Amino acid sequence: MEKSSHKVSGLHRILNIPLFYNFIQWIFSHKRTQDEFIDMLGPTRGKNILDVGCGTGDFFEMAPDSNYIGFDISEEYIKKAEEKYRNRAIFFCDSIDNIDFSKMPELDIVVLRGVFHHLSDTQIYDFLASVSSRLSPKGFILSMDNCFHERQNFISKLFVSLDRGKNVKFMAEYKETSEKIFPYVTVKHINQVFPPYDRCLQKLSFNSGS
Repeated sequence: MEKSSHKVSGLHRILNIPLFYNFIQWIFSHKRTQDEFIDMLGPTRGKNILDVGCGTGDFFEMAPDSNYIGFDISEEYIKKAEEKYRNRAIFFCDSIDNIDFSKMPELDIVVLRGVFHHLSDTQIYDFLASVSSRLSPKGFILSMDNCFHERQNFISKLFVSLDRGKNVKFMAEYKETSEKIFPYVTVKHINQVFPPYDRCLQKLSFNSGS
């Protein structure tokens, strides 16, 4: 769950510790969300995958047969990822605003888990516009973010509101921003019962068959 500015304070500061970060990820893990995400992801063998906001690199476990590149702004997270997946994946420590796509290979899949709700609409648009130039003909972007919705459980709304990201949106707002660049946007809402939480999954592409 990364953002372009990594200045945090109070309770959020502890999330900079990889062990605690992974523990929180485990607490809020949700099988249905993961199953839906994997279904939208599809085959990964031999694919060039860019994981933005990769955290400690745990997504690599879902795609160990891919050519994986991970980006995160946290030095602590990247150090942990490199220790665990050394020589099997490539990791960079930098902000999403500083990714040089001209040096990237042609990308088949771009993954952003818990990233967009840290960004302004302008930052999301600029990122999508930049990364779109490096997508393969059938390439796509897969994102997952916490979200608001009209009939949301008040506890879920509280948890979502307490996130480090300060730009959590309604599903329609995420989709509206994505559609400014991509003609094909599939959106799914996933409700987690315990702990109460709501997520928005998006698949963005230029090809209806992606």
